[in-house]
Amino acid sequence: MITVFTPTYNRAYILPILYESLVNQSFKNFEWIIVDDGSTDTTKELVESFLSEKNIKIRYFLQENQGKHVAINKGVEMAEGGLFFIVDSDDYLAQNALEILHSRYLDIKENSKIAGIFVNCSSKNPNVSYNTFDLLLPKEGIICTLTELNHQLQIRGEFATAIKTEIQKTYPYPVFEGEKFCRESLVYRRIGKKYDFLFTSDKIYFADYLEDGLTVKSWKLLKKSPKGAALLFKEQAKENIPTKEKLIALNAYWDFQINDVKSSWFNKFNGVPFFLSIYVLLCKKFKIKI
Repeated sequence: MITVFTPTYNRAYILPILYESLVNQSFKNFEWIIVDDGSTDTTKELVESFLSEKNIKIRYFLQENQGKHVAINKGVEMAEGGLFFIVDSDDYLAQNALEILHSRYLDIKENSKIAGIFVNCSSKNPNVSYNTFDLLLPKEGIICTLTELNHQLQIRGEFATAIKTEIQKTYPYPVFEGEKFCRESLVYRRIGKKYDFLFTSDKIYFADYLEDGLTVKSWKLLKKSPKGAALLFKEQAKENIPTKEKLIALNAYWDFQINDVKSSWFNKFNGVPFFLSIYVLLCKKFKIKI
């Protein structure tokens, strides 16, 4: 079975589109877990109407507003499927999406070195493209880590993730008191230190970036979650990436750390490249652009 997981917050106006795409799936062996991150609209009543129709297996959990990453932690805790497929509330799937995903899953299921599948995100608007997957990925896909895809193969883009559930469970998102945002790439790069992923260009997932979406507000949300943001860029700076990329990550890291009066300078420097950090701090002092 596949677990389709949807974190949602005040998306009653658009959630029915995803629901209909799940009802119409050619592959039926899946569950839909919805974790409602404290919605104040009619999401609860809407999901109850879905449940009453009994078209697909749905499990719904309402939590206090804590952020998408906390919702993911809860969702994977609840998951019963072998694959944990995150489908955001403003997106939808092609009718054969889960059938194709299941076929891909069977190809990697017994391979202990592959953690899961990254699925190409196609735009709902045919005139918009989010990535270069279509042009650069072969039909069978590419097996590598996210870091290798971005920095060695120079392929970047937007994607959805379907991770083996037991692996996803061992990599929970860090939670900091008072912070409600953590970029998902933090966990995927952590997983990538031990496992590879299968990257595919299958056109099965359709997305748009709405004005009330996390992607659009990402940097603003990072500023409101400085501990999580600092951890993200700290770990990125320690990866095997080009020096220029390390400097960019460190520049962002020190943006969140330099004015943190609660943390000592020893703690701020702990675990980050020392001499590159000194260079970044000097550039900041003398207003030199990195």
